Order: sequence, then structure tokens, then C-alpha cells
Amino acid sequence: MRNRNVSIRPASIDDCQDIFGIISDPDVIKATFKQKKIPLDEHKIWFQMALNNPGRFLFLIEDNDKNTLGMLRFDIQKKYADVSIVLNKASRGHGYGPQALNLGCNVIYQTTGVSDYRAYVRADNIPSCKAFTKAGFVHNGTTTIEGTEADIFVYTITDTSSNAV
Repeated sequence: MRNRNVSIRPASIDDCQDIFGIISDPDVIKATFKQKKIPLDEHKIWFQMALNNPGRFLFLIEDNDKNTLGMLRFDIQKKYADVSIVLNKASRGHGYGPQALNLGCNVIYQTTGVSDYRAYVRADNIPSCKAFTKAGFVHNGTTTIEGTEADIFVYTITDTSSNAV
């Protein structure tokens, strides 16, 4: 699925190394709740398990030239999906995140019928908070994850034609 300068596609095992490069960026590690680098062998196991999990959807975010910009992940719960996004360093701050979030939510809605989405973002990760807000997510409180304050953002699809950023 495509939206202006961004498209998403289901991830494949061939994307494992690209995603590892993105999640190994020190700024990405700093924005996670655990704040620790994942070894490549652990990432490979996680990635294979994620691809084989019917309740988890991984998408690669790409530009018009098929360059990898980042990854979207949706974990389907009973009535909602948890969503997370990570972009590579060069792709941050260009509006790709909100576009990819809207595309991903629409694909999940069309594929599974799930219309409610939730994201947990470190409260000090202002760029991600802004990206979720720009994508139409609404701040819905705070919680603590791994001893760190997290903002909760929620989003509901009511009309798929109204999701464009």
C-alpha cells in the first residue's frame, strides 16, 4: 500500500539484517523501554518468530525508490492492536512516520477488521509522540513500562477514507 512518498509491504526474512541495522542505532536504543542493544543472534530468532506469529504483523516502510525507511509492527490483541514504529536515522523528521502509521492501520483494519490501536511511547521521546499525534492518535494517559514513564496513544478507524495525513 502506498501514500505519497511512503509505502509499506509485509516484511520477509530477507529484511532481517536491514531491520537489525535500524534497531542498533544508539538513538533508537535510547528510545526503547529496555534501552539495551539486542545481539544479532537474538534479533534473528525474534525476527523469525515474529514472521511466524499469526497475531503479529511486520511491515517494512519504503520510499518511492524502495529504500528501507523503517519498520511497523502490529500485535493483534482481542479487540485492538498494539502498534510500534521505528525509522532509520536519515528518515526521521520528514513526515514518513505518520504516513506509515496511517497506511499500516488501514491495512490491519482491512485484513483483520481491528479498528482500535494503541501505542506506548517513552514520555521523553517527543518526536515519536508528535508522529503519533500527527497520524491522528490521541493521548490517553500514562503508565510505567520497565520503570520508565510512557505515554499511551490510541486511535480508532471510523472511516478509512479519513485517515490520510
